[in-house]
Amino acid sequence: MVNREKISLLNHPMRSGAMKATHARHDVRRRLRAQTRAEHDAVDAAFAVSPHWDDTAYRTFLRKHARIVLPAEAYLARHPDFADIPNASARLRAEGLAADLADLRSGVPQPMRLQLPEGRGGLLGVAYVMEGSRLGGRLIARQLAAASPHLPFRFLDHGDALADWASFLAWIDAGEWSDEEVDTAIDAARDIFSIYAHLGGAEEKAGAA
Repeated sequence: MVNREKISLLNHPMRSGAMKATHARHDVRRRLRAQTRAEHDAVDAAFAVSPHWDDTAYRTFLRKHARIVLPAEAYLARHPDFADIPNASARLRAEGLAADLADLRSGVPQPMRLQLPEGRGGLLGVAYVMEGSRLGGRLIARQLAAASPHLPFRFLDHGDALADWASFLAWIDAGEWSDEEVDTAIDAARDIFSIYAHLGGAEEKAGAA
């Protein structure tokens, strides 16, 4: 929940019958939102941030995100269907995240080893979480910039969050998704949310670069 003191990065605005059935317009989005809600709420609880962070707290926040964003984006970039998403390559934020960390005198931490499903369902689930996080990132950037304008925001303020989200939803709506693909997408999104929640509540090891 967004309030004056805490904001969630993963601020998304929003298993069934025959295996080969396809879904009506918006139904895929509805299922993704509804069936990942618990995991999304867990991220809100574990990874909410304060607009009054100092450089150290912000650096820790970015390092935790780098551990999952970098391998998740690497998965998307090598996926054979990723280019079907509008402006696909321009959506990737790893370069900006690494640059922000460099500005904060930090290297890029060891990324998580993710085991994600192949096929269009995996692409849909991972992209759903990554694209939704862009919306929350924009809110966080604005809050932090008001109190600490010197902080770097290439990662959080990347691209045009609303336009990118709208074109991503249009891509979902234009697709024909089987029940199997939607189930796979839900499982993949849950996995990414769960890793986010775990990282949000974990302490970084002392001496991490």
